[in-house]
Amino acid sequence: LPDMGHEIEVFDYRKSLLPFSTRSLPNKAIRYFSLLRGPYEKMMNDHLIATARRFRPELVLVVKGELIHDSTFDTLRNEGMKVVSWHVDPAAEFFQRDALSSVQHVDLLVAKDPALVDKLRIAGNDNVLYIPEGFDKREFHPLVSQDTAAFASNVSIVGFLYPFRIVALSQIAGPDLTVWGKLAGDISRYPQLRSCVKDLFLDVKDKNKVFNASKINLNIHHPSETTSVNVRTFEICGAGGFQLVDEKASVAEFFADGKELVTFSSLGDLRRKIAYYLDDEEARRKIAQAGHRRAVRDHTLNIRLQTLINAVKKIS
Repeated sequence: LPDMGHEIEVFDYRKSLLPFSTRSLPNKAIRYFSLLRGPYEKMMNDHLIATARRFRPELVLVVKGELIHDSTFDTLRNEGMKVVSWHVDPAAEFFQRDALSSVQHVDLLVAKDPALVDKLRIAGNDNVLYIPEGFDKREFHPLVSQDTAAFASNVSIVGFLYPFRIVALSQIAGPDLTVWGKLAGDISRYPQLRSCVKDLFLDVKDKNKVFNASKINLNIHHPSETTSVNVRTFEICGAGGFQLVDEKASVAEFFADGKELVTFSSLGDLRRKIAYYLDDEEARRKIAQAGHRRAVRDHTLNIRLQTLINAVKKIS
């Protein structure tokens, strides 16, 4: 937003009053245990209102915002600020945390899942807008001179190792595969996978290095991503990496299969395409370059934000 000429102030509601990192145990305890969460939520919401009153923004843009009360939204709007809630998770998670009531308390709810937008409109909510995810071109881009050797592999995947990914990846585990991400499931039944897993969080710079250094960047969507695509789809292409992603109708909305990335439809298809593209460097290079050009042209975060700002301008 600053690059687009807007003045901003960031309010991290997950740690606005906490001297701990977002993923630390004290932070999680306060946010997830009800006896601690209630008092923290009230203080955090009061702090948010005070910050907004001091900064006096035209727009309060809330990303996720599961700890922000409907009454806080009401207060901000009553004081002349436009409030937009940007829901970046799949539709299932929206309903799991009972966020439906918040739609009536914001000027606009933005969702990356078209199915969620459709459901909300059917329920009588006209203040909803579909905007897919995008990538930050400052963070994901081709690397020329930086050392990426430590992140090189034939096949890599970045993300939490959820149970569904464990089962899938165990079928292709071997010396070619590297898994970058924290374990979110038990791999004791899949010993062949253990040597492939780097059980750690990657910062953004290192993710970009993985996408650049890997011959094949594997992307397997979470089952809850039914009609949406994950942000990794855009980040890999934005970084200039070659992407092999599970086949979804929604992927074709953004990239041309076989030209800008490659999809797979089954485990057998995945194995065949890994073998084929590992053996064809020129095909990987052409597809990765085309995917990068498409990502930069159509799918940057700046483009998504401009769509949002244009919609906000129409709010009376």
